[in-house]
Amino acid sequence: MSLVPPADRDSFLSSTQDLKDYFGAVGNVRYADVLREAGPGSRSKGCGIVEFETPDEAAAAIVQLNDTELDGRKIFIREDREDPSTSLGGGGGGYEQQRHVVAAGGGSGGRPGSSAAPGTQIVVHGLPYRTSWQDLKDMCKPAGAVVRADIVTNPDGSSKGWGTVSFATPSDAQAAIQLLNGSELEGRVVTAKLDKFV
Repeated sequence: MSLVPPADRDSFLSSTQDLKDYFGAVGNVRYADVLREAGPGSRSKGCGIVEFETPDEAAAAIVQLNDTELDGRKIFIREDREDPSTSLGGGGGGYEQQRHVVAAGGGSGGRPGSSAAPGTQIVVHGLPYRTSWQDLKDMCKPAGAVVRADIVTNPDGSSKGWGTVSFATPSDAQAAIQLLNGSELEGRVVTAKLDKFV
């Protein structure tokens, strides 16, 4: 699961043990890790990954703990959709990956279903229609820590040619805008800007 980091992260989600204990209330936690910034001090990014013994326990954590408070902040929880080969804590894909959830602290609002903190989500237009959420996430990884990537679709499931990406920090989001805006992908000019609805 992943957590969206709040604006003030210094005192939020600083302990891996606290994260493990909190989620241990709903299932057997095999692994927990708080994501940290690089460099001196290694401050928490306000998000982390938790691995449970079973997919059912991970599902229960999402249902029971999403929108609850941890360290005085509401948290957002979702299934980890990262590539199993690169996911923290290992895992072999499929059944294994269903055991992972990502948790992040921060405000919700903006677009329906959006739980990104203010200044951390961007909108990317001009995407080739075959671009998947994983493709979009991979495009943004050089800019910083990607919390979630989504492609906006029509009722039939086809892409509308744009999507949203939420990052761990506002500076990561700004770096992604610099990286993507004005670039060309398969003959289409990509535009990227902050999501004004978050």
